[in-house]
Amino acid sequence: MDDKDRVKEATDIVELVGSYVQLRRDGASFKCCCPWHADKRPSMTVNPALGLWKCWVCDIGGDCFEWVMKQESCEFPTAVEILAEKAGIKLERIFHPRSQKRRSILDVMEIVTEKFEAALTSQCLTYLSDRKISKESIKRWRLGYCVPFDRLGIEEQLLIDAGVVGVTGQGRRYDRFGGRLIFPIADAQGRVIAMGGRVLPGQSDKLGKYINSPETELFKKSKTLYGLRNARDGIRRRKSVIVMEGYTDVIISHQAGVDNAVACLGTAFTEEHVRQLTTVADKLIIVLDGDEAGQKRSDAIVDVLVKSGTPAQLVTIPGGDDPADWILRFGARAFGTLIDRAVDPIQFRINRICKGIDPKKQSAEASAALNAVLDLLVQCDIGIVEMSTGSIALQFGIPESAVLRRMAEKVRARAKKGEVASESVKLKTASKIDIDDRLFISMLILHSESVQWFQDKLDTSWLPPACRAVWDVFDYAERQGNPLDWQSVCQSLPSDSKPKVLIEAVATWISMSAACGSPVPVPKSPIEVQQRIDDIVRAYEAVRGEPEDPFADLF
Repeated sequence: MDDKDRVKEATDIVELVGSYVQLRRDGASFKCCCPWHADKRPSMTVNPALGLWKCWVCDIGGDCFEWVMKQESCEFPTAVEILAEKAGIKLERIFHPRSQKRRSILDVMEIVTEKFEAALTSQCLTYLSDRKISKESIKRWRLGYCVPFDRLGIEEQLLIDAGVVGVTGQGRRYDRFGGRLIFPIADAQGRVIAMGGRVLPGQSDKLGKYINSPETELFKKSKTLYGLRNARDGIRRRKSVIVMEGYTDVIISHQAGVDNAVACLGTAFTEEHVRQLTTVADKLIIVLDGDEAGQKRSDAIVDVLVKSGTPAQLVTIPGGDDPADWILRFGARAFGTLIDRAVDPIQFRINRICKGIDPKKQSAEASAALNAVLDLLVQCDIGIVEMSTGSIALQFGIPESAVLRRMAEKVRARAKKGEVASESVKLKTASKIDIDDRLFISMLILHSESVQWFQDKLDTSWLPPACRAVWDVFDYAERQGNPLDWQSVCQSLPSDSKPKVLIEAVATWISMSAACGSPVPVPKSPIEVQQRIDDIVRAYEAVRGEPEDPFADLF
């Protein structure tokens, strides 16, 4: 029996999955809500006899290794190592050519962390006490002080590979974190993979107040979040994650009971960060420092959130404070009240751009601000556009039709510059759908209540293949009690699945049609919707399906 089989045999799939999500018995198997889509009724099954799990909506599943790879965002060798460690099994062989080096770095980082912890000086303790960081937090977050590398008793090359020791252009070795307070950085499994260092008061900070390890075999700044391991239980319980800027912000937050906080590591908030966090949280809340630098960072963050389509909100700490200062001054309850005031990315951008501008008195400034808001809005899907145009019109004191007209100008300008390639591909896909079928899909997108009405009146065997593929996912979502807005329906589907491609194509067609002043002729009132449904049902009954599928070559 090889290592993989020994680990698999020693792993209880129910215990493993149950450590991440809440399971309930259903006969010989177990059920739970899938953590990878907006699941209200349990659609994931865990079979202890076979050692397998599967979500029937996402159409994903597998054994214990696939579960860990998906949950921990890791590769197969790492999944084997994680499960082996849980089961107390010593692996006999290396699964990947780079595994030995990775294991060596992990071992080095653990030894270094222990030595740094033991070397914490009185100056460090005084600083931490001044920052109101408790002894319990010092221990939990494994804070320490840099020990000179020649006293660590570890081979220099290993320390270089781990990023603890730096090398100058002339080949001289030096302590990368010399004289600094150390904040160990752990991966999603709690293993130390890097370090952050802060200069102590009174010392030179010519290299910067804070520095992080360079990127190594294990550490990638754009894929790592400080505190994620410690925050996992809080994130799952609260179903949301709070993203901050600094180590101290996160430590003080957890110390005060805000246990779903994490931080970026001296780098931009990336799409990879979003991907990681959406596997464990339903909503992202970005907390920005109140200083100018924090506000400047917000532009890039809003762009990332809008492009990802992730449910998210942003809030700024008032008065130029950071989260740690705010919590220490006003307490966790006041911080919670502040979080409740967070707004969606579009509204945050509007508030930031329009701050201090009176549209009635500063027309030039207001016009420039509107342009900036619309530059962001043209990147959004139809759902966000529909929710935003009214509030934008109100904010600027202009008719909503004027907002749509300006959007149309933006769309045409971007098209000329070749900046709407993805939209063009979706529009081309939409154009291959018969106009009547496009209107049927549009009804599902724009009127979620139409799903139940179609269920009562429509024989799905009458539908052509494209419509049937789309109908099946909406029908399933309704019967499972899941959200019926098209974004949620698509979120549960693989990126290249036929229904997702078709839904997004028609949604883009709707959005572009509205932006260009020719809205899709879909009724608005409930009575008109029901009348249109009757018309559609009669039309499909007359044709009774379409044998040829124009999208067969795409999938």
